[in-house]
This record gives sequence, structure tokens and C-alpha cells, in this order.
Amino acid sequence: MSELIEILKIVLPALLVFFTAYWLIQSFLNEEREKREQKFLLRKDNQIIPLRLQAYERLILLMERLEPAALISRVRQEDMNVAELQWALVTSIRAELEHNLSQQLYVGDAAWIALRSSVEETISIINATAAPLNAEDNASVLAKKLLLSFNNQNNLPNRVAILALKKEAAGLLQI
Repeated sequence: MSELIEILKIVLPALLVFFTAYWLIQSFLNEEREKREQKFLLRKDNQIIPLRLQAYERLILLMERLEPAALISRVRQEDMNVAELQWALVTSIRAELEHNLSQQLYVGDAAWIALRSSVEETISIINATAAPLNAEDNASVLAKKLLLSFNNQNNLPNRVAILALKKEAAGLLQI
């Protein structure tokens, strides 16, 4: 029995020292792992945030390019008729969107949905405005009607999308 007590006198302090050392080493390693993860996230943010901001810039530029007056002045030619202008406007909008499709990787779903809705609404307004017109009339007839149609709207589709993009970008910068 005394031998067992002598063994316990040696083993118990050794176990206490072992578990204390184990706990201290684990704590140290966990803190180091967390520090490495924070450094990685900070480095990742420093690389990704500029890309995301560039995507917001490009998409806001896209929405500005799809502003009705700018779009019409960029696409319309003097010898066009209504059908040709309608086709050119819709084709230009779709081409601009296709050129910027990859930017959806960097923006949130809400902003991308607002942008897509804006594009589709703009195309719908163009098609609805052109539908009752004679396809062979001069393009200036459609251009005037489109400008009136868009001017009568309180919230232009591209303005709604721009606001959604700005709001999301501002949230990104508040991190």
C-alpha cells in the first residue's frame, strides 16, 4: 500500500504538469491559428474589395450608358426608321449587359437582380412604346416618344438599379 502511495505521489503531479502543459500549448496554438486566419482574411479583403468596388463602378457606368437619352443619342442614326431604332436600342442594351455579365460574381444578389430588372424594364418600355408606331416611320418619332415616356416616370429603371448598387457598395465599405 505504501508503494502505491509513493507511486501516486510521483504520477499525480506528473499528470497535473502534463495536462497543464497540454492545455497551455493548445491555447497557444489556437491563438496562433486565429491570428493566421485573421491575417488571411485581411489579405483576402485587401485583394477582393478593390475588385468588388471596380465591379460596382462598371455596373453603375453600365446603368448610366443605358440612360434613355444617352442610349438614343449613341445608337440613333438619321436614316433609321422606327423598327431599326427599336432593334438597335434593344441590341445595344443586351450587348452592354453581356459585356458586363462577369461582374455579377462581385456584387450581391439584390444589386444584380435590381440591375437585371432595370435592363428588362427598359427593354419592355422600348418595345411597348414602339409597338403602336408604324415601323417605317422615321426613328425620330420613336426617339421622341421614348424620351417622353421615360421623362414621365418618377423612378427611371436605371436610377433604381444605380441606387441599389450604391447602397450595396456603401455597405461593403463599412466593414
